[in-house]
Amino acid sequence: MNGHWNIIVFFKIEQSEKNLAAQLQVKLTKQAESAAEAVARAKESHLNLLAQRAGIDLEEMDTVIQPIIEACTKDSISSGKSWIFAHSASHEQNQV
Repeated sequence: MNGHWNIIVFFKIEQSEKNLAAQLQVKLTKQAESAAEAVARAKESHLNLLAQRAGIDLEEMDTVIQPIIEACTKDSISSGKSWIFAHSASHEQNQV
C-alpha cells in the first residue's frame, strides 16, 4: 500500500510542477506583452513630441503615407514624395 501512495504523491508533485511551469509561462508572457506595450507607447509619445516641435501634423502625414502603404501607385508615391520634400526643411522635421 505504501508504494501506491508514493505513486500518487509523485503524480501530484509532477502535476504541481507542471502547473507552476504553466503559471510562470503565463506570467512571463504577460510581462513581455506589457513591456512591448510600454515601448510602443513611449515611441508614440516621442514621435508626437518630435512632430509637435517640428510643426508637423501626424494625421496629415498619415493621410499622405497610408495610400502608399495600401496601393503603392505612382500617384500616391509622387504625392508622398512631394509632401515629404515640402515638410523636410529642418533637422527637426527630418527626424519625424
